[in-house]
Amino acid sequence: MEGTNNKKLVDGTFPKSRGVYLGRVEQILRDGVVCHLEAPLKRGDGIVFDAGDPTKKEEGGRVYDLRRKGVKIEGEAGESWIVDIVPGRNDIDLRRVHVGDRIWKTNDPALDKRLRQTFETEKPYRVFPVHVRVIGVAGEPLKTFWTDVQKGTTVQVDSELLLEVAQKRPMDQALLEEQLGRLGGTLFQLEQLETELSGDVILPIRELNSVRRRAVELLAGERPKPPVYVKRAGEASAAAAQPQRRAVARGEAELTALCRSLPQVQAALEAGVDMIYADFEFIKQFPAAVDAVRAAGKRIALATPRIHMPGENGYHNNILRLQPDAVLVRNTGALYFYLRHRQENPDAFHPQLIGDFSLNIANHKAVELFLEAGCDFVTPSYDLNIQQMVDLLGECMTDQLEIVIHQHLPMFHTEHCVYCTFMSEGTNYTNCGRPCEEHRASLQDRIGMSHPVRVDEGCRNTVYNAIEQSGAEYLSHFLDLGVSRYRVEFLEETPEKVHEVIDLYNRALRGEISGSQVWRTLKATNQLGVTRGQLVK
Repeated sequence: MEGTNNKKLVDGTFPKSRGVYLGRVEQILRDGVVCHLEAPLKRGDGIVFDAGDPTKKEEGGRVYDLRRKGVKIEGEAGESWIVDIVPGRNDIDLRRVHVGDRIWKTNDPALDKRLRQTFETEKPYRVFPVHVRVIGVAGEPLKTFWTDVQKGTTVQVDSELLLEVAQKRPMDQALLEEQLGRLGGTLFQLEQLETELSGDVILPIRELNSVRRRAVELLAGERPKPPVYVKRAGEASAAAAQPQRRAVARGEAELTALCRSLPQVQAALEAGVDMIYADFEFIKQFPAAVDAVRAAGKRIALATPRIHMPGENGYHNNILRLQPDAVLVRNTGALYFYLRHRQENPDAFHPQLIGDFSLNIANHKAVELFLEAGCDFVTPSYDLNIQQMVDLLGECMTDQLEIVIHQHLPMFHTEHCVYCTFMSEGTNYTNCGRPCEEHRASLQDRIGMSHPVRVDEGCRNTVYNAIEQSGAEYLSHFLDLGVSRYRVEFLEETPEKVHEVIDLYNRALRGEISGSQVWRTLKATNQLGVTRGQLVK
Protein backbone atom coordinates (compact mmCIF):
# COMPACT_ATOMS: atom_id res chain seq x y z
CA MET A 1 0.00 0.00 0.00
CA GLU A 2 2.92 2.32 0.63
CA GLY A 3 4.96 1.10 -2.33
CA THR A 4 7.80 -1.39 -2.50
CA ASN A 5 10.13 -1.25 0.48
CA ASN A 6 11.89 -4.57 0.91
CA LYS A 7 13.47 -3.51 4.20
CA LYS A 8 10.11 -2.82 5.77
CA LEU A 9 7.83 -5.44 4.20
CA VAL A 10 9.38 -8.55 5.80
CA ASP A 11 11.98 -8.83 8.54
CA GLY A 12 13.26 -12.01 6.92
CA THR A 13 15.17 -13.24 9.98
CA PHE A 14 12.60 -15.74 11.17
CA PRO A 15 10.19 -17.93 9.16
CA LYS A 16 7.16 -17.28 11.37
CA SER A 17 5.34 -14.44 13.06
CA ARG A 18 7.14 -13.03 16.09
CA GLY A 19 4.00 -11.65 17.72
CA VAL A 20 3.51 -8.09 18.99
CA TYR A 21 6.65 -5.99 19.38
CA LEU A 22 7.03 -4.82 23.00
CA GLY A 23 10.38 -3.02 22.90
CA ARG A 24 14.02 -3.67 23.77
CA VAL A 25 15.78 -4.73 26.94
CA GLU A 26 17.13 -1.53 28.52
CA GLN A 27 18.50 -2.99 31.74
CA ILE A 28 18.86 -6.44 33.28
CA LEU A 29 17.81 -6.79 36.92
CA ARG A 30 18.36 -9.61 39.37
CA ASP A 31 14.87 -11.03 38.73
CA GLY A 32 13.76 -9.34 35.51
CA VAL A 33 14.41 -6.75 32.81
CA VAL A 34 13.50 -3.12 32.24
CA CYS A 35 11.64 -2.28 29.07
CA HIS A 36 10.03 0.82 27.55
CA LEU A 37 6.77 -0.72 26.31
CA GLU A 38 5.48 -0.14 22.80
CA ALA A 39 2.38 -2.30 23.34
CA PRO A 40 0.22 -3.26 26.37
CA LEU A 41 1.41 -6.13 28.60
CA LYS A 42 0.02 -7.93 31.65
CA ARG A 43 0.70 -10.87 33.94
CA GLY A 44 0.35 -14.24 32.23
CA ASP A 45 1.26 -13.00 28.76
CA GLY A 46 3.86 -15.00 26.87
CA ILE A 47 7.08 -13.26 25.79
CA VAL A 48 10.27 -14.14 23.92
CA PHE A 49 13.65 -12.40 23.89
CA ASP A 50 15.04 -12.01 20.37
CA ALA A 51 18.78 -11.48 19.97
CA GLY A 52 18.46 -11.47 16.17
CA ASP A 53 20.17 -14.81 15.55
CA PRO A 54 17.73 -17.57 14.51
CA THR A 55 20.40 -20.26 14.91
CA LYS A 56 20.58 -19.77 18.69
CA LYS A 57 18.16 -20.92 21.37
CA GLU A 58 15.77 -18.18 22.46
CA GLU A 59 14.62 -17.45 25.99
CA GLY A 60 10.88 -17.21 26.41
CA GLY A 61 8.05 -17.88 28.84
CA ARG A 62 5.29 -16.24 30.89
CA VAL A 63 5.26 -12.88 32.61
CA TYR A 64 5.07 -13.58 36.35
CA ASP A 65 4.98 -9.97 37.57
CA LEU A 66 5.09 -6.39 36.33
CA ARG A 67 6.46 -3.47 38.33
CA ARG A 68 6.46 0.27 37.77
CA LYS A 69 8.87 2.28 39.88
CA GLY A 70 9.09 -0.68 42.24
CA VAL A 71 5.30 -0.99 42.67
CA LYS A 72 3.58 -4.14 41.46
CA ILE A 73 1.09 -3.57 38.63
CA GLU A 74 -2.13 -5.51 39.14
CA GLY A 75 -3.78 -4.77 35.79
CA GLU A 76 -2.38 -4.06 32.35
CA ALA A 77 0.75 -1.98 31.74
CA GLY A 78 0.04 0.56 29.01
CA GLU A 79 1.95 1.57 25.93
CA SER A 80 4.94 3.91 26.56
CA TRP A 81 5.25 2.80 30.20
CA ILE A 82 8.68 1.95 31.55
CA VAL A 83 8.25 -1.29 33.50
CA ASP A 84 10.14 -4.13 35.15
CA ILE A 85 9.17 -7.42 33.49
CA VAL A 86 9.61 -10.32 35.91
CA PRO A 87 9.43 -13.71 34.17
CA GLY A 88 8.61 -17.02 35.83
CA ARG A 89 11.63 -18.44 37.64
CA ASN A 90 11.78 -21.62 35.61
CA ASP A 91 10.84 -20.05 32.29
CA ILE A 92 13.70 -17.75 31.38
CA ASP A 93 17.42 -17.82 32.09
CA LEU A 94 18.26 -14.12 32.41
CA ARG A 95 21.95 -14.91 31.98
CA ARG A 96 21.20 -15.53 28.30
CA VAL A 97 19.40 -12.19 27.85
CA HIS A 98 21.30 -9.07 26.77
CA VAL A 99 20.68 -5.34 26.78
CA GLY A 100 19.32 -4.42 23.35
CA ASP A 101 17.50 -7.72 22.77
CA ARG A 102 14.06 -7.20 21.28
CA ILE A 103 11.05 -8.44 23.26
CA TRP A 104 7.95 -9.85 21.56
CA LYS A 105 4.59 -10.74 23.08
CA THR A 106 3.87 -14.21 21.71
CA ASN A 107 0.69 -15.06 23.59
CA ASP A 108 -2.21 -13.26 25.30
CA PRO A 109 -4.43 -15.72 27.25
CA ALA A 110 -7.16 -13.13 27.81
CA LEU A 111 -7.34 -12.38 24.09
CA ASP A 112 -7.33 -16.08 23.25
CA LYS A 113 -10.23 -16.67 25.62
CA ARG A 114 -12.22 -13.79 24.17
CA LEU A 115 -11.67 -15.00 20.61
CA ARG A 116 -12.40 -18.62 21.48
CA GLN A 117 -15.78 -17.63 22.88
CA THR A 118 -16.75 -16.17 19.52
CA PHE A 119 -16.31 -19.40 17.59
CA GLU A 120 -17.28 -21.85 20.31
CA THR A 121 -20.68 -20.24 20.82
CA GLU A 122 -21.34 -19.21 17.21
CA LYS A 123 -21.41 -21.88 14.52
CA PRO A 124 -19.67 -20.78 11.31
CA TYR A 125 -22.39 -22.41 9.23
CA ARG A 126 -26.18 -22.40 9.02
CA VAL A 127 -28.04 -24.42 11.70
CA PHE A 128 -31.68 -25.44 11.92
CA PRO A 129 -33.83 -25.03 15.07
CA VAL A 130 -35.15 -28.17 16.74
CA HIS A 131 -38.03 -28.59 19.20
CA VAL A 132 -37.81 -31.61 21.48
CA ARG A 133 -40.59 -33.23 23.54
CA VAL A 134 -39.61 -35.74 26.24
CA ILE A 135 -42.01 -38.19 27.95
CA GLY A 136 -40.80 -40.38 30.81
CA VAL A 137 -42.39 -42.93 33.18
CA ALA A 138 -40.45 -45.25 35.50
CA GLY A 139 -40.15 -48.77 34.11
CA GLU A 140 -40.61 -47.65 30.50
CA PRO A 141 -38.24 -46.32 27.84
CA LEU A 142 -37.71 -42.55 27.64
CA LYS A 143 -39.67 -41.31 24.63
CA THR A 144 -38.28 -38.32 22.72
CA PHE A 145 -39.82 -36.51 19.74
CA TRP A 146 -37.50 -34.27 17.67
CA THR A 147 -39.04 -31.74 15.28
CA ASP A 148 -37.04 -29.99 12.57
CA VAL A 149 -38.93 -26.68 12.75
CA GLN A 150 -37.98 -25.42 9.31
CA LYS A 151 -38.74 -28.64 7.47
CA GLY A 152 -41.69 -29.63 9.65
CA THR A 153 -40.61 -33.26 10.08
CA THR A 154 -40.60 -35.14 13.39
CA VAL A 155 -38.67 -38.27 14.37
CA GLN A 156 -39.16 -40.40 17.49
CA VAL A 157 -36.25 -41.95 19.35
CA ASP A 158 -36.80 -44.11 22.45
CA SER A 159 -34.09 -45.05 24.88
CA GLU A 160 -32.91 -48.64 24.83
CA LEU A 161 -32.72 -48.71 28.64
CA LEU A 162 -35.74 -48.35 30.89
CA LEU A 163 -36.19 -45.39 33.21
CA GLU A 164 -35.52 -46.09 36.87
CA VAL A 165 -36.68 -44.37 40.02
CA ALA A 166 -34.02 -41.88 41.07
CA GLN A 167 -32.47 -42.46 44.49
CA LYS A 168 -30.52 -39.15 44.62
CA ARG A 169 -30.65 -36.68 41.72
CA PRO A 170 -33.59 -37.19 39.36
CA MET A 171 -33.57 -35.91 35.81
CA ASP A 172 -34.99 -32.42 35.38
CA GLN A 173 -35.40 -29.81 32.68
CA ALA A 174 -31.88 -28.41 33.14
CA LEU A 175 -30.17 -31.80 32.87
CA LEU A 176 -32.09 -32.75 29.74
CA GLU A 177 -31.38 -29.36 28.13
CA GLU A 178 -27.68 -29.80 28.79
CA GLN A 179 -27.44 -33.37 27.43
CA LEU A 180 -29.90 -33.21 24.55
CA GLY A 181 -28.76 -29.73 23.58
CA ARG A 182 -25.16 -30.78 22.89
CA LEU A 183 -25.55 -30.38 19.14
CA GLY A 184 -22.24 -28.70 18.33
CA GLY A 185 -20.78 -29.88 15.04
CA THR A 186 -24.24 -30.81 13.70
CA LEU A 187 -26.74 -28.99 11.48
CA PHE A 188 -29.12 -28.49 14.39
CA GLN A 189 -29.60 -26.32 17.44
CA LEU A 190 -31.99 -26.97 20.35
CA GLU A 191 -34.50 -24.14 20.43
CA GLN A 192 -37.24 -25.52 22.70
CA LEU A 193 -37.53 -28.43 25.13
CA GLU A 194 -40.82 -29.71 26.58
CA THR A 195 -40.65 -32.34 29.34
CA GLU A 196 -43.37 -34.64 30.74
CA LEU A 197 -41.71 -36.71 33.46
CA SER A 198 -43.82 -38.73 35.91
CA GLY A 199 -42.11 -38.75 39.29
CA ASP A 200 -38.41 -38.82 40.04
CA VAL A 201 -36.85 -40.84 37.22
CA ILE A 202 -33.33 -41.20 35.91
CA LEU A 203 -31.44 -42.56 32.90
CA PRO A 204 -27.65 -42.93 32.53
CA ILE A 205 -25.97 -39.98 30.83
CA ARG A 206 -24.46 -42.26 28.20
CA GLU A 207 -27.98 -43.40 27.23
CA LEU A 208 -29.14 -39.78 26.85
CA ASN A 209 -26.13 -39.15 24.61
CA SER A 210 -27.04 -42.20 22.54
CA VAL A 211 -30.62 -40.93 22.14
CA ARG A 212 -29.32 -37.55 20.98
CA ARG A 213 -26.90 -39.04 18.43
CA ARG A 214 -29.57 -41.32 16.93
CA ALA A 215 -32.03 -38.44 16.70
CA VAL A 216 -29.50 -36.26 14.88
CA GLU A 217 -28.82 -39.03 12.36
CA LEU A 218 -32.54 -39.43 11.67
CA LEU A 219 -33.12 -35.69 11.37
CA ALA A 220 -30.17 -35.29 9.01
CA GLY A 221 -31.51 -38.14 6.91
CA GLU A 222 -34.80 -36.29 6.49
CA ARG A 223 -33.19 -33.12 5.17
CA PRO A 224 -32.91 -32.65 1.37
CA LYS A 225 -29.98 -34.49 -0.15
CA PRO A 226 -27.59 -32.64 -2.48
CA PRO A 227 -28.38 -33.30 -6.13
CA VAL A 228 -26.68 -36.33 -7.65
CA TYR A 229 -25.10 -35.75 -11.04
CA VAL A 230 -26.27 -38.21 -13.71
CA LYS A 231 -24.62 -38.22 -17.11
CA ARG A 232 -26.93 -37.56 -20.02
CA ALA A 233 -26.87 -39.97 -22.94
CA GLY A 234 -24.89 -37.56 -25.10
CA GLU A 235 -22.27 -37.07 -22.40
CA ALA A 236 -21.96 -40.80 -21.84
CA SER A 237 -21.31 -41.48 -25.51
CA ALA A 238 -18.84 -38.60 -25.68
CA ALA A 239 -16.96 -39.94 -22.68
CA ALA A 240 -16.87 -43.38 -24.24
CA ALA A 241 -15.20 -41.96 -27.36
CA GLN A 242 -11.63 -41.92 -26.10
CA PRO A 243 -9.14 -39.93 -28.21
CA GLN A 244 -7.16 -42.00 -30.65
CA ARG A 245 -3.44 -41.98 -29.93
CA ARG A 246 -0.33 -43.85 -30.92
CA ALA A 247 2.20 -45.07 -28.40
CA VAL A 248 5.59 -43.42 -28.88
CA ALA A 249 8.34 -45.89 -29.73
CA ARG A 250 11.51 -45.89 -27.63
CA GLY A 251 13.95 -43.47 -29.21
CA GLU A 252 11.30 -41.33 -30.95
CA ALA A 253 10.57 -38.94 -28.08
CA GLU A 254 12.10 -35.45 -27.98
CA LEU A 255 13.96 -34.16 -24.93
CA THR A 256 14.03 -30.39 -24.43
CA ALA A 257 16.11 -28.49 -21.87
CA LEU A 258 15.35 -25.33 -19.89
CA CYS A 259 18.56 -23.50 -19.03
CA ARG A 260 19.16 -20.56 -16.71
CA SER A 261 22.70 -19.62 -17.76
CA LEU A 262 24.68 -19.41 -20.99
CA PRO A 263 27.12 -22.21 -19.96
CA GLN A 264 24.10 -24.48 -19.41
CA VAL A 265 22.81 -23.59 -22.89
CA GLN A 266 26.14 -24.45 -24.46
CA ALA A 267 26.33 -27.73 -22.52
CA ALA A 268 22.80 -28.70 -23.58
CA LEU A 269 23.68 -28.00 -27.21
CA GLU A 270 26.80 -30.14 -26.92
CA ALA A 271 24.63 -32.93 -25.44
CA GLY A 272 22.51 -32.91 -28.59
CA VAL A 273 19.33 -31.15 -27.41
CA ASP A 274 17.41 -29.72 -30.37
CA MET A 275 15.11 -27.36 -28.41
CA ILE A 276 16.47 -25.02 -25.74
CA TYR A 277 14.38 -22.92 -23.37
CA ALA A 278 16.24 -19.84 -22.08
CA ASP A 279 14.89 -18.73 -18.70
CA PHE A 280 17.38 -16.03 -17.73
CA GLU A 281 16.97 -13.56 -14.92
CA PHE A 282 17.62 -10.52 -17.10
CA ILE A 283 16.40 -9.98 -20.64
CA LYS A 284 19.74 -8.46 -21.64
CA GLN A 285 21.16 -12.00 -21.41
CA PHE A 286 18.79 -13.38 -24.06
CA PRO A 287 20.63 -12.27 -27.24
CA ALA A 288 23.74 -14.32 -26.40
CA ALA A 289 21.59 -17.43 -25.90
CA VAL A 290 19.72 -16.86 -29.16
CA ASP A 291 23.02 -16.42 -31.04
CA ALA A 292 24.52 -19.59 -29.52
CA VAL A 293 21.50 -21.75 -30.32
CA ARG A 294 21.12 -20.35 -33.85
CA ALA A 295 24.83 -20.94 -34.51
CA ALA A 296 24.30 -24.59 -33.58
CA GLY A 297 21.35 -24.86 -35.96
CA LYS A 298 18.92 -25.62 -33.12
CA ARG A 299 15.63 -24.08 -31.91
CA ILE A 300 15.23 -21.70 -28.97
CA ALA A 301 12.29 -20.61 -26.82
CA LEU A 302 12.44 -17.60 -24.48
CA ALA A 303 10.55 -17.71 -21.17
CA THR A 304 8.30 -14.94 -19.89
CA PRO A 305 8.24 -13.99 -16.19
CA ARG A 306 5.72 -15.70 -13.92
CA ILE A 307 4.05 -12.37 -13.10
CA HIS A 308 2.81 -9.82 -15.65
CA MET A 309 2.07 -6.40 -14.17
CA PRO A 310 0.43 -3.46 -15.99
CA GLY A 311 2.98 -1.50 -17.96
CA GLU A 312 5.38 -4.45 -18.40
CA ASN A 313 4.67 -5.22 -22.05
CA GLY A 314 8.10 -3.89 -22.97
CA TYR A 315 9.52 -7.26 -21.86
CA HIS A 316 7.41 -9.06 -24.46
CA ASN A 317 8.23 -6.56 -27.20
CA ASN A 318 11.92 -7.26 -26.55
CA ILE A 319 11.29 -11.01 -26.88
CA LEU A 320 9.54 -10.49 -30.22
CA ARG A 321 12.46 -8.40 -31.50
CA LEU A 322 14.77 -11.38 -30.89
CA GLN A 323 12.47 -13.59 -33.02
CA PRO A 324 12.80 -16.84 -31.03
CA ASP A 325 11.30 -20.02 -32.41
CA ALA A 326 8.91 -20.16 -29.45
CA VAL A 327 7.88 -18.36 -26.27
CA LEU A 328 7.32 -20.23 -22.99
CA VAL A 329 4.19 -18.42 -21.77
CA ARG A 330 3.73 -18.40 -17.99
CA ASN A 331 0.61 -16.35 -17.41
CA THR A 332 -2.58 -15.41 -19.20
CA GLY A 333 -1.55 -11.76 -19.46
CA ALA A 334 1.47 -12.76 -21.55
CA LEU A 335 -0.64 -15.19 -23.58
CA TYR A 336 -3.12 -12.41 -24.35
CA PHE A 337 -0.26 -10.14 -25.48
CA TYR A 338 1.13 -12.63 -28.01
CA LEU A 339 -2.31 -13.67 -29.28
CA ARG A 340 -3.27 -10.04 -29.83
CA HIS A 341 0.04 -9.48 -31.63
CA ARG A 342 -0.85 -12.34 -34.00
CA GLN A 343 -4.25 -10.85 -34.66
CA GLU A 344 -3.12 -7.25 -35.14
CA ASN A 345 0.02 -8.09 -37.15
CA PRO A 346 -0.87 -11.03 -39.39
CA ASP A 347 2.16 -10.53 -41.66
CA ALA A 348 4.70 -10.14 -38.84
CA PHE A 349 6.89 -12.83 -37.27
CA HIS A 350 5.00 -15.01 -34.79
CA PRO A 351 6.77 -17.53 -32.52
CA GLN A 352 5.18 -20.75 -31.31
CA LEU A 353 3.39 -20.35 -27.97
CA ILE A 354 4.04 -23.01 -25.35
CA GLY A 355 1.89 -22.78 -22.23
CA ASP A 356 3.88 -23.51 -19.08
CA PHE A 357 2.87 -25.24 -15.82
CA SER A 358 1.80 -21.95 -14.19
CA LEU A 359 -1.26 -21.73 -16.44
CA ASN A 360 -2.63 -24.39 -14.08
CA ILE A 361 -3.72 -26.83 -16.78
CA ALA A 362 -4.98 -29.69 -14.62
CA ASN A 363 -7.68 -31.40 -16.73
CA HIS A 364 -8.52 -32.19 -20.34
CA LYS A 365 -10.97 -29.29 -20.57
CA ALA A 366 -8.20 -26.84 -19.70
CA VAL A 367 -5.93 -28.50 -22.27
CA GLU A 368 -8.60 -27.97 -24.93
CA LEU A 369 -9.20 -24.38 -23.80
CA PHE A 370 -5.58 -23.25 -24.12
CA LEU A 371 -4.93 -25.13 -27.35
CA GLU A 372 -8.06 -23.64 -28.91
CA ALA A 373 -7.03 -20.19 -27.63
CA GLY A 374 -3.80 -20.39 -29.61
CA CYS A 375 -1.15 -22.34 -27.67
CA ASP A 376 0.85 -24.74 -29.84
CA PHE A 377 1.87 -26.90 -26.88
CA VAL A 378 0.88 -26.93 -23.21
CA THR A 379 2.51 -28.17 -20.01
CA PRO A 380 0.36 -29.90 -17.37
CA SER A 381 0.19 -28.33 -13.92
CA TYR A 382 2.62 -29.36 -11.20
CA ASP A 383 -0.40 -29.97 -8.94
CA LEU A 384 -1.00 -33.33 -10.63
CA ASN A 385 0.31 -36.49 -9.04
CA ILE A 386 1.04 -39.49 -11.24
CA GLN A 387 -2.47 -40.96 -11.12
CA GLN A 388 -4.03 -37.61 -11.96
CA MET A 389 -1.52 -37.13 -14.78
CA VAL A 390 -2.40 -40.52 -16.26
CA ASP A 391 -6.11 -39.65 -15.98
CA LEU A 392 -5.47 -36.39 -17.83
CA LEU A 393 -3.47 -38.08 -20.58
CA GLY A 394 -6.20 -40.64 -21.03
CA GLU A 395 -8.78 -37.94 -21.80
CA CYS A 396 -6.96 -35.78 -24.35
CA MET A 397 -4.74 -35.87 -27.40
CA THR A 398 -1.17 -36.05 -26.17
CA ASP A 399 0.75 -34.93 -29.25
CA GLN A 400 0.58 -31.29 -28.09
CA LEU A 401 1.60 -31.91 -24.47
CA GLU A 402 5.04 -31.50 -22.94
CA ILE A 403 5.73 -32.98 -19.50
CA VAL A 404 8.39 -31.58 -17.19
CA ILE A 405 10.20 -34.72 -16.13
CA HIS A 406 13.12 -33.25 -14.13
CA GLN A 407 13.33 -30.01 -12.18
CA HIS A 408 13.92 -28.10 -8.97
CA LEU A 409 10.30 -27.45 -7.98
CA PRO A 410 9.51 -23.73 -7.49
CA MET A 411 8.16 -23.56 -3.94
CA PHE A 412 6.91 -19.99 -3.79
CA HIS A 413 7.02 -16.72 -5.68
CA THR A 414 7.22 -13.40 -3.86
CA GLU A 415 7.38 -9.67 -4.46
CA HIS A 416 9.74 -9.41 -1.48
CA CYS A 417 13.36 -9.33 -2.64
CA VAL A 418 15.84 -11.25 -0.49
CA TYR A 419 18.78 -9.68 -2.34
CA CYS A 420 17.64 -6.13 -1.67
CA THR A 421 16.88 -6.90 1.98
CA PHE A 422 20.17 -8.57 2.92
CA MET A 423 22.74 -7.46 0.32
CA SER A 424 21.91 -3.79 -0.08
CA GLU A 425 21.30 -0.61 1.85
CA GLY A 426 18.54 0.32 -0.59
CA THR A 427 14.81 -0.30 -0.37
CA ASN A 428 13.88 -1.26 -3.97
CA TYR A 429 15.25 -1.72 -7.48
CA THR A 430 15.88 2.03 -7.93
CA ASN A 431 18.52 2.20 -5.21
CA CYS A 432 19.56 -1.37 -4.32
CA GLY A 433 22.55 -1.48 -6.68
CA ARG A 434 21.34 -4.79 -8.24
CA PRO A 435 23.31 -7.22 -6.03
CA CYS A 436 21.37 -10.04 -7.75
CA GLU A 437 23.55 -9.55 -10.84
CA GLU A 438 26.71 -10.44 -8.93
CA HIS A 439 25.63 -12.80 -6.15
CA ARG A 440 23.54 -15.91 -5.47
CA ALA A 441 21.30 -16.19 -2.39
CA SER A 442 19.49 -19.09 -0.77
CA LEU A 443 17.18 -19.59 2.20
CA GLN A 444 18.23 -22.18 4.75
CA ASP A 445 15.48 -24.21 6.35
CA ARG A 446 15.32 -25.74 9.84
CA ILE A 447 17.15 -28.91 8.76
CA GLY A 448 19.97 -27.05 7.05
CA MET A 449 18.88 -27.38 3.41
CA SER A 450 19.68 -24.30 1.31
CA HIS A 451 16.93 -23.46 -1.18
CA PRO A 452 18.11 -21.26 -4.09
CA VAL A 453 16.48 -17.87 -4.61
CA ARG A 454 16.37 -16.47 -8.15
CA VAL A 455 15.06 -13.12 -9.38
CA ASP A 456 13.28 -12.03 -12.53
CA GLU A 457 13.30 -8.82 -14.55
CA GLY A 458 10.63 -7.38 -12.28
CA CYS A 459 12.77 -8.04 -9.14
CA ARG A 460 10.39 -10.75 -7.93
CA ASN A 461 11.93 -13.74 -6.19
CA THR A 462 11.27 -17.43 -6.72
CA VAL A 463 12.46 -19.93 -4.10
CA TYR A 464 13.30 -23.37 -5.50
CA ASN A 465 13.58 -26.70 -3.73
CA ALA A 466 17.19 -27.53 -2.92
CA ILE A 467 16.85 -31.11 -4.21
CA GLU A 468 15.80 -31.79 -7.78
CA GLN A 469 12.98 -34.23 -8.40
CA SER A 470 12.50 -36.70 -11.21
CA GLY A 471 9.49 -38.34 -12.83
CA ALA A 472 11.72 -40.71 -14.83
CA GLU A 473 10.09 -43.73 -13.19
CA TYR A 474 6.92 -43.01 -15.17
CA LEU A 475 8.45 -42.43 -18.61
CA SER A 476 7.31 -45.79 -19.99
CA HIS A 477 3.70 -45.04 -18.99
CA PHE A 478 3.79 -41.63 -20.67
CA LEU A 479 5.33 -43.05 -23.85
CA ASP A 480 2.60 -45.69 -24.03
CA LEU A 481 0.02 -42.90 -23.68
CA GLY A 482 1.50 -41.06 -26.66
CA VAL A 483 3.51 -38.25 -25.03
CA SER A 484 6.48 -37.42 -27.23
CA ARG A 485 7.93 -34.25 -25.61
CA TYR A 486 9.71 -34.16 -22.25
CA ARG A 487 11.49 -31.27 -20.57
CA VAL A 488 14.38 -31.25 -18.11
CA GLU A 489 14.87 -27.99 -16.21
CA PHE A 490 18.19 -26.83 -14.80
CA LEU A 491 18.80 -24.29 -12.05
CA GLU A 492 22.39 -23.98 -10.82
CA GLU A 493 23.87 -27.14 -12.37
CA THR A 494 27.37 -27.05 -13.85
CA PRO A 495 27.89 -27.85 -17.56
CA GLU A 496 29.17 -31.29 -16.52
CA LYS A 497 25.97 -31.95 -14.60
CA VAL A 498 23.87 -30.78 -17.54
CA HIS A 499 25.64 -33.35 -19.75
CA GLU A 500 25.04 -36.11 -17.22
CA VAL A 501 21.33 -35.35 -16.75
CA ILE A 502 20.58 -35.11 -20.46
CA ASP A 503 22.49 -38.30 -21.21
CA LEU A 504 20.62 -40.26 -18.54
CA TYR A 505 17.18 -39.14 -19.73
CA ASN A 506 18.02 -39.77 -23.38
CA ARG A 507 19.11 -43.30 -22.51
CA ALA A 508 15.90 -43.83 -20.55
CA LEU A 509 13.81 -42.57 -23.49
CA ARG A 510 15.65 -45.01 -25.79
CA GLY A 511 14.90 -47.84 -23.36
CA GLU A 512 18.58 -48.49 -22.54
CA ILE A 513 18.11 -47.92 -18.78
CA SER A 514 15.09 -47.83 -16.48
CA GLY A 515 13.58 -44.66 -15.09
CA SER A 516 14.49 -45.82 -11.58
CA GLN A 517 18.17 -45.92 -12.60
CA VAL A 518 17.91 -42.28 -13.65
CA TRP A 519 16.66 -40.82 -10.37
CA ARG A 520 18.85 -43.10 -8.27
CA THR A 521 21.97 -42.10 -10.22
CA LEU A 522 21.10 -38.39 -9.87
CA LYS A 523 20.12 -38.82 -6.19
CA ALA A 524 16.93 -36.94 -7.06
CA THR A 525 13.57 -37.20 -5.33
CA ASN A 526 11.41 -39.80 -7.06
CA GLN A 527 8.32 -37.66 -7.50
CA LEU A 528 6.11 -36.08 -10.14
CA GLY A 529 4.56 -32.73 -9.30
CA VAL A 530 3.85 -31.79 -5.71
CA THR A 531 2.80 -35.24 -4.42
CA ARG A 532 4.31 -38.72 -4.57
CA GLY A 533 1.51 -40.23 -6.63
CA GLN A 534 -0.12 -43.66 -6.62
CA LEU A 535 1.14 -45.50 -9.70
CA VAL A 536 3.75 -47.66 -7.97
CA LYS A 537 4.69 -51.25 -8.85
